[in-house]
Amino acid sequence: VLTKNPNGQPNHFASLSESGVKSGDQVVIADEEWEDMAALNGAKNVTISAIEGKSVTWRGPGSPKNGQNSLLAVHNCDALRISGIKFVANEHIEYCLRFSGRCPAGIIENCHFSDANTSNMMFKDCVSESNRPLILRNSRFVETSNSKCKSAVLFETTPTTPKPGQATSLNRDISVRDCRFEGPYSLATVIFAGSMVNVNLSNNKLFDAKDGILFRKARPEVDMQATISNNTFHSF
Repeated sequence: VLTKNPNGQPNHFASLSESGVKSGDQVVIADEEWEDMAALNGAKNVTISAIEGKSVTWRGPGSPKNGQNSLLAVHNCDALRISGIKFVANEHIEYCLRFSGRCPAGIIENCHFSDANTSNMMFKDCVSESNRPLILRNSRFVETSNSKCKSAVLFETTPTTPKPGQATSLNRDISVRDCRFEGPYSLATVIFAGSMVNVNLSNNKLFDAKDGILFRKARPEVDMQATISNNTFHSF
């Protein structure tokens, strides 16, 4: 259980890092207002959710520490599940959630995202599996009046010059579906930059951005394989 006032209770912690999350743990946030910037690395079958019956807003500090750019950075986590949390960043925080490395079978659902400086959801060099994709679904992205957010979702890869036979950095087997993107976004609702294989964008509603979907100019080594289907675009 995460709470700012653990009061020495067993398994109650004042931050995600203090909790020492291990594979198989269920992390429950008890406070309706939660402030934290955290990283989760190498865990398996972890769930992060609001305590039953409460609405939890996860915010970032006004002055993040050097090197911290996400409310939650996820790296090499198998079957991570995040649900029922409202993530609210600010102009000093680049991303609400950032996924990288191998993250098969993850699910982010029934969440709310807003006010990151660059993008609310960022996938960078994030690889899943075709039969165990990483899924973002049934979530809402909407900005406050003073937000400077450039995009709702950003797919990006590390620029590389691969040698013959060497794989390029890519995002693979990721699905974004049944989400509502309300904006406004100064660049685009969804930005694709870098190589991708089996990335799916379907059954979403996109509103109020400079562009609905932006494909950045591809580098020579970039290969883009994405499916975009049954989405609704409005007010562009």
